[in-house]
Amino acid sequence: MYDHRFAKVKDFWFEIMIALDSDFAFQDDLIQEKIFKGGKYLTYDTSLSQLVSSWMKVNQYVSANKIASGNHQWVEVWKLNNWRFTEKGIMIMYPLV
Repeated sequence: MYDHRFAKVKDFWFEIMIALDSDFAFQDDLIQEKIFKGGKYLTYDTSLSQLVSSWMKVNQYVSANKIASGNHQWVEVWKLNNWRFTEKGIMIMYPLV
């Protein structure tokens, strides 16, 4: 993982979450399962082609409305269907206080 300066780091500032069916069982030792602790979020549905501009829109909205950021993680939720990559169905989640 890389930070916003593209320096390689061990600790990273966001995660990409892949939403799976609740009965899905991992069969790959390289994949780690994590329980999402959650929190209060500002959410925005987008697509892969609009992902970067969507984050910019959320940041502009937050800045213009003086919304405080929470200390919990930022998230992108990618909804996959049978592990097939999707062009649509991505939700970005900005942490709120």
